Amino acid sequence: MDLTKSYNNLLGLKKGRVESKFYYDSGVTAMEEAGKMVQYVLSDELGSPLRIVYRNGHGDTYGYDEFGKDLFISGSNQDVKNKYTRQGQRQPFGYTGYRYDDTGETYFAQAREYRPDIGRFTAEDVIKGSVIRPETMNQYKYCFSNPIKYVDFNGKEEDEYHVYYLNNMDGAKVFGHSSILVENIDGTSEFYTYMGTGDTMSALKGEDSLGYMGHEFLTKEETEEFLKTGDIDVKMPGDWYNSDNYDRALKRSITAEEYDQIIATAEYYVKLYTDGNVVEDINTYLQNEPNAIYNLYSHNCDTVAGEILGVVDPYFVTCQEGVGHTTPNDSFYVRMVFLEDTWDFIGVGEMGDFELAIGTPRLTDIIHVHLMKLLKGQKNGKD
Repeated sequence: MDLTKSYNNLLGLKKGRVESKFYYDSGVTAMEEAGKMVQYVLSDELGSPLRIVYRNGHGDTYGYDEFGKDLFISGSNQDVKNKYTRQGQRQPFGYTGYRYDDTGETYFAQAREYRPDIGRFTAEDVIKGSVIRPETMNQYKYCFSNPIKYVDFNGKEEDEYHVYYLNNMDGAKVFGHSSILVENIDGTSEFYTYMGTGDTMSALKGEDSLGYMGHEFLTKEETEEFLKTGDIDVKMPGDWYNSDNYDRALKRSITAEEYDQIIATAEYYVKLYTDGNVVEDINTYLQNEPNAIYNLYSHNCDTVAGEILGVVDPYFVTCQEGVGHTTPNDSFYVRMVFLEDTWDFIGVGEMGDFELAIGTPRLTDIIHVHLMKLLKGQKNGKD
């Protein structure tokens, strides 16, 4: 077993006296038994093996319905009539590359078992849904009941780099607070949140202070727990920790290059505070380094999050233009609606009645986002 990967990780299998080895590209591509020639695996676009063939062209054929149910017809009198081989007998792989249990007639989907006969998982998803997106609330549903379009490789989420635009709805005296989570392919993540270091009254007056980019590294287990509960403690200047609870997020898959770009931009803000904290004249430093400023109305947690995520999605910055002194909660709504085709909404933790109430969008934000979508459509039409 390759423990560095969350799926496509079965390297060998011993069943009785038979030992098999497996070789991978994007999925399993070949298998080899001791003393026999190599068998090649031909899969469909979902990763489901359709043919297992030897170099002489002979081999086995497999079939599945939309949700992965085995098309092999059981019954002793039917075996000779089958054009399909029964899954799980000669090799372990089945629908989308899942390992098939021919006794329980379920698929091993890493985090939980999947039953193709009903198109449902046998246990709840560790990633919780939200009432704002009702289709995410069913914790047992397989791929939103759309198995032709989506694939769930590990029983919870696809194995890719991800970035999350996080919103704490009751943060900053109910105006909201924005942060970023960047998830590595191994499930670990980097959490970033931008804050001011001045006092509250000065911030409310619109005075500048030195900005501080809080940063926490989360293990795979800590990342899963955070996305489940929304709770996190962030180290602050002076070695004390600030506790936050997040309620919702926008999420998208990113490439390895985009992952590096986001991390580099976030670390740039981390360094700005480190450098500013050692200078003698902070005002001169802020004049020379305007990105090091925290201003509640013009350069805050949400605008900095937008600047960082703008390196992979320019529309993330566009959503802030022309809005004026908007709040993080307002910005989240605008982005959620405007970017619905490229970012997925997910619930983080549990939202109560209070969070749902303060998350109601303003009329000005509703008008703004629809004007933006209209202008975007006109621009795309001209292109």
